[in-house]
Amino acid sequence: MKNIIKSIIYELIKSRLMIILFCLMAAMNILVTILNISENTFHEATTSAMLSEAKSTTFLFAEFFVIAAVGLIAGSDFKDKVANYELMSGHSRIQFYLARSIFSVIFAALMGTILSFIPLVSGNIFYDFGDRLVLGDVILRTFLYFFPYIRLAAFIVILTFIVKNQYAVMGIGYGILSFNTVLSGTISNHDNLLTANFNLNLLADYDGWSVYNISKTEGIVNYASYDSSLSTGNVIGTILISIAVMAVYLIIGYGLFRRDDLS
Repeated sequence: MKNIIKSIIYELIKSRLMIILFCLMAAMNILVTILNISENTFHEATTSAMLSEAKSTTFLFAEFFVIAAVGLIAGSDFKDKVANYELMSGHSRIQFYLARSIFSVIFAALMGTILSFIPLVSGNIFYDFGDRLVLGDVILRTFLYFFPYIRLAAFIVILTFIVKNQYAVMGIGYGILSFNTVLSGTISNHDNLLTANFNLNLLADYDGWSVYNISKTEGIVNYASYDSSLSTGNVIGTILISIAVMAVYLIIGYGLFRRDDLS
């Protein structure tokens, strides 16, 4: 397994495709964050105001990266039959599968979490954080994104070992993600732990209310109050359910791969 992981890391560095993809997603995240805050759509040009009302900004591009990263890492060796060579050179199927699947899941989720911090970091660089949310609560919620990401990544592992084409996996994954996003927008109670996307919506959703008053001198004055804390149940549920679902997905993936003739 160690040699397989070393070869994966070598290929990632050599191809540079993953680095380019990550930089592209990071740049898009920074651009969207700056545009959202600068347009003052949220009645105040602060990072916390943007985060409290545009929650998908923190995880949308990261989800795209997670899907692409798993497809590239776990599925790149099927097209040129390198997978067959690794199996014939003495590695067992379980070694090949665990090296590819676990490395891709952890790597994709970790890099996705880093991407999710970019709106917070870039917003604070160019603008004030503001006082709508508590910074420590925002940081905790963003760290917890790692766990829904491992659920999403493990599901993409299943697709990869079925389709065996990284680009097809990206297309199918994006289609499923887009459907899930639309579903989140149409279902009123989607802030739960049922799916990875719903879990991310839960972590990014800040309970609050806003009112406005009309002033003779200042015009329309907006007032907003938000609770950025997260219940212990949601924290523990996010961690335990995500790990359990990830394990189930990886077991299913290996069950399919073990019976595959790799023709």
